[in-house]
Amino acid sequence: MEYNVIATDLDGTLLTSNKKVTEKTKKVLTILKRKGFFILGITARNLSSVKGVVDINLFDYLILNNGSDIYDINRNTSRNINHINKVIIKKLTEQYEKISPRIEYCSINHYYLKTKTKDNSRNFLINIEKLEEIYEPISRINIFLETKIEQEQIKEEIEKNYQTIEIIKMNDTDQKNSRLWLTINPKGVNKLETLKLLCKNLKTNTNKVVFFGDGENDLSIMKEVGLGVAMENSVPIIKQTAKERTLSNDEEGVAIFLEKYFLIADIK
Repeated sequence: MEYNVIATDLDGTLLTSNKKVTEKTKKVLTILKRKGFFILGITARNLSSVKGVVDINLFDYLILNNGSDIYDINRNTSRNINHINKVIIKKLTEQYEKISPRIEYCSINHYYLKTKTKDNSRNFLINIEKLEEIYEPISRINIFLETKIEQEQIKEEIEKNYQTIEIIKMNDTDQKNSRLWLTINPKGVNKLETLKLLCKNLKTNTNKVVFFGDGENDLSIMKEVGLGVAMENSVPIIKQTAKERTLSNDEEGVAIFLEKYFLIADIK
């Protein structure tokens, strides 16, 4: 198979546990970009969050907020695929704000936070008391929870009561003390569907995509693309689904796989 797109998740995949992209990884992606490959970052993060951890010029396009937004790096333009209805946002908040220690409402550039402890660690985080303080469309919601049992129960509850949103169970794959949360997007909006749309615009298709991932929100892409590669630190379902595996995100797994697969000369 002849591939022309390199796509990668960020957290737990391209980024190390310290939220860095290694110099070797940067060099490999730059070489492939020069060779004519489209380089895509596909992430649950929004644009401001991505800019905080990586030079976005490594990529041609970013698929953000689990597929709700696309950003064209070269043209400096963004496109919202869909956003969550305000009524649903209000209902979900009323149901779960007493249970959840943190709810995030994500636009392309901001995270609005309802938390028990204020978070001022990054300039795109906006602490709110009321939903009326949110002044732009929300592409994604994260509801953080304390236990896996609670995570599963609330996921089932939301799926039963809401038919216009999609819910995925999430956890950090690169930290020993893993956080648990549910990530919520509009129905029909996910990493795969937006990747398909972008591939169509690029006059290619998902059969020509090499994709690296680690979490459950990467599963739909892993099943679809020409070559899905699981990180060693991936959740079990990703390892079971991927066609190939590579080393962990802390062992430069993306760079090492690409270097060997595309016969790139040894990079120090």
